[in-house]
Amino acid sequence: MMFIRTGPRTRSRFQALSVVATLLAAGNLAALAAEPVATQPPAPAQSAPPAQPAIPESTNAVLGYWRAWSLSPPAYRDALSSVAPASVKEKLQEKATQAAMDLSDTTEMLLRAAAKPDADWGVEYSQGVGALLPELGLVRFSTRLLRTTAASALQETPPDVRRAGDCVVATIRLARHTAAQRLLISSLVAAAVVSAACEDASAMIELKRLDAHSREAMLTDLRAMQEPDALGFRASININERNLLRWITDKVQAERADPRRVWKALGAMLGKDTAPTVKALSEEALVAELKQQDAFFDALVAAWTTAGADAAAALAALEKRAEAGEFGTFTQIFGPTVTRAKQGETKALATIAQTITALENYTPPNDLPPPRPAKTLEQLGIKP
Repeated sequence: MMFIRTGPRTRSRFQALSVVATLLAAGNLAALAAEPVATQPPAPAQSAPPAQPAIPESTNAVLGYWRAWSLSPPAYRDALSSVAPASVKEKLQEKATQAAMDLSDTTEMLLRAAAKPDADWGVEYSQGVGALLPELGLVRFSTRLLRTTAASALQETPPDVRRAGDCVVATIRLARHTAAQRLLISSLVAAAVVSAACEDASAMIELKRLDAHSREAMLTDLRAMQEPDALGFRASININERNLLRWITDKVQAERADPRRVWKALGAMLGKDTAPTVKALSEEALVAELKQQDAFFDALVAAWTTAGADAAAALAALEKRAEAGEFGTFTQIFGPTVTRAKQGETKALATIAQTITALENYTPPNDLPPPRPAKTLEQLGIKP
């Protein structure tokens, strides 16, 4: 091994070389830093995941109505029926307020269902007079519940005018959905429901408890009820009554051995006084009766669509012809019932027109309480 002897002069030279090397290295590093360095391309910025589309809900209001009804205890429905007010102006009994509170979840479901545009009730038209319509009683219950809730909202301090208005709007839409069944009884129920909604709208105008939002919604939905046959009366003649004839004919053909058995299902409609006449009919006579009734329906549609006041006169004349037996024995029974339904349609349409005029002339006061915001979880006593 070789040793280098260093003296003072040698050490000073090494120190100088060390300083120079350090400076040179620093310069090279600075140069390297100044030169572009090839690197991997930057990774693209991570974007937020795309929002998931909302799961589409059914547009069929009927599903929502049945959900509300199936979850409402029958005992609560019965309790409401005996205490529901006849008008939103009526001072509520304590029992009525409690009944509306007990059914508040049902009310919310009814409001959501009524906002949907379509209504397919799944009526089994092929069953003729045997088709079941349990929903019509529940439609009447819903009308009472919405009215009771609206009355309760108006009597709060301060009054919840928006909730009351929402209930009336939902009642109008419930009427339109009910009319979509295209059955005569359903059209009569729809006419009664929309008339009740019009009474409540007029009461809110009188009380000056109707805000601009609810006013516009009521106008929109009531004007829709003025569209041709919105209450479904004419459609019920074309569909329900003719389907009745088809059902009877099919029954007769299926039971040729004893076609009179068909009329067991019609006993309630025919009445005891008519039963002997029906039993005496042969199959040929029965078919002849059906053909006469079919001719009556043709005349009924023509009279129903007569313009203006002439419609009432045309229907009255047709009713007299039916009562005289011109269209057969069965039409003597069914005819007057059908022709008198026109009175229900005419009255309901007149009520709708009057209510629209009142709404158009109404100016909401400036001092109405604002809509109440939805309560937070904390306000409801729930830890988020």
